[in-house]
Amino acid sequence: MIKVKDSSDITSSMKNPFFMGVLNSDLRFGRANPLFFDGLGIPFLNPEGKRPGDLIQCTNAVQSPEGCGTSVYCTFCPINNSLELAKKEKKPISRTANLLLKSGEGTTPLDFTIFIYPDITEDETQYYCYIHDDSEKNKREMLEQLFFHDVLNSLSSLSGLMTLREELGQSTLNGTTLTDMAKNEINHITEMVIDQRDFRNAERGDLAIEYHLVDLNHLLQDLIEIAKKLTSYKNQSIHLVTMIAQDIITDGTILKRILTNMVKNSIEATEPETTITLRALITNKKEILIEVENDGEIPPSVASQIFHRSCSTKGSRRGYGTYSMKLYGEDYLKGRIEFSSKDGKTVFSLLLPPLPGESISKKLH
Repeated sequence: MIKVKDSSDITSSMKNPFFMGVLNSDLRFGRANPLFFDGLGIPFLNPEGKRPGDLIQCTNAVQSPEGCGTSVYCTFCPINNSLELAKKEKKPISRTANLLLKSGEGTTPLDFTIFIYPDITEDETQYYCYIHDDSEKNKREMLEQLFFHDVLNSLSSLSGLMTLREELGQSTLNGTTLTDMAKNEINHITEMVIDQRDFRNAERGDLAIEYHLVDLNHLLQDLIEIAKKLTSYKNQSIHLVTMIAQDIITDGTILKRILTNMVKNSIEATEPETTITLRALITNKKEILIEVENDGEIPPSVASQIFHRSCSTKGSRRGYGTYSMKLYGEDYLKGRIEFSSKDGKTVFSLLLPPLPGESISKKLH
């Protein structure tokens, strides 16, 4: 039986919605605060003897047969590492971090600040754990920084085009008219505004989905052309392998957004003139599987953060690509987004629901 020393400190802490609970010297819970779990919308389980990830339903803990602390990614867990550090140094610890929590059939990102306070006596030491939910603040800051960064870049390009035209009298650049280039930049800004609007609506659960027949092969070919125009493109060879001859039923705009993020990530992660493979096929269960594969493996420290809202290899608050893939692919297209990184290859995949019967397809024509 897990024991923690009951005290007036615990009783008063239970009134604080950020107080998660108190752990014993083995870093297992003896008491936990129902208010904390209610605030996050997490079912309150019997806390006795549980590790933190098991109690808050961390996806790494849920997916590991032995639970919290046994996944390959648990080495990088901010909660367990903070607890271990507090135990080692015998002093309060604070740090910011993020986790992905299981929520029904899907997942919920949690950005937070964790505070660990050791309570040291002659007989025992126990640890008070507080977690402050920073998700809304971090989400707002991240979206604002991304949006302003991209818009300012495009406006800078427009300004440069106007300078070429007005001061140097140029009307073309590398065979393209400056007017067409300016139109492209304006269209790009418009797309960014729409992307930001849709992303906000998606997180609120308000994004409208429009299912229609989509020529997947044409979409993938179009995606390759888009990829080659990205500023991050490094002359990689993008190879398409498709085994789907018929149209599929989905929201083509959302699907294209997901796959664009996958391809963009592959381009940024690989060396010049390497090969990126787009693969589309129908599984034995009639599901639609789309994969983006590239050379190289994701370091475990980064892999442990994939699909978290603030995951990025480009610096603080620079991206939400993998998180948006999961949000759009699972919450809206009702598919499944996964990745693997081993044997020198990294693969991101989208598994969409089975194709409908022929009668349904005919009604959409």
